[in-house]
Amino acid sequence: MKMVMDDAAIEAIVSMLMDLQDRENVNLPLYEQQLRETETAIQNILNAIQQGKLTKSTKSRLEELEAAK
Repeated sequence: MKMVMDDAAIEAIVSMLMDLQDRENVNLPLYEQQLRETETAIQNILNAIQQGKLTKSTKSRLEELEAAK
């Protein structure tokens, strides 16, 4: 309790948490963009399959994208 009630310790904890939050916010937009690109690629492959263009490589790529998603 003494450590938690210490102003210096509280400031250090808050500082570390703020640094961690800043690092997470940097990566989140990148991950969201990757997810959008993956979903678009999946949709494109599904459209190709609907048009009768199913090959081994198409199926393999779809499985890779689904795993990445």
